[in-house]
Amino acid sequence: MLKKNSFFVPRTQRKHTAKASNKGLYQRAIQQSFVKLIPRIAIKNPVMFLVWVGTIITALVTINPALFGD
Repeated sequence: MLKKNSFFVPRTQRKHTAKASNKGLYQRAIQQSFVKLIPRIAIKNPVMFLVWVGTIITALVTINPALFGD
């Protein structure tokens, strides 16, 4: 058995806090994900800009493999 002074509290006796609404959080996250696709915004972050350029190049090679040579 556990001592009364231990940190264990049975599940039925725990106090629960109300969950925060995630609706606004998800809407803002989706909106920002599309904003970050704009090249003018992406160029401000070099890593994301390189990812953006790499994605464009990969898409072009997928569509036409002979585009950059054989």
